[in-house]
Amino acid sequence: MAEPVLSCFNSSVTFRLFVDFSVMSLLVEIISVFLHVRRLLLLSGRRNMPGTEIKAPRPSVAYRVTSWLNLGPLLVFGVCTMAWMSRWLAAQSSRVSRYVLLMGTVDLILLSTMKMVLFYRLLRADILTSTPGTSD
Repeated sequence: MAEPVLSCFNSSVTFRLFVDFSVMSLLVEIISVFLHVRRLLLLSGRRNMPGTEIKAPRPSVAYRVTSWLNLGPLLVFGVCTMAWMSRWLAAQSSRVSRYVLLMGTVDLILLSTMKMVLFYRLLRADILTSTPGTSD
């Protein structure tokens, strides 16, 4: 997933167009680090405290900390960055072509929707449940 992001960033820097927009879009990739740590904990079986799997599963300390650390970057780098990018695109609408404006608007709507769904799923799966299930 990082290859398209890096190739777009490289094009932006090479042609010296929309560099600030590209830098902000790279901040969204920070969320991936925390999501990968969460996934590794799930795959390694370290989600629950040892000995609690059968009767009443309780999340391990590492998993609880990771769950809360997922929400912070998702809000900061997901929601705030997307809001800044939307504001920037609206402010630059007279300077960019209709194609760039259309593609940027559609991409921002899709990414913002994906981030909101991801936030809801993480909140529901890791924070709002008293006994965590096996959801992602």
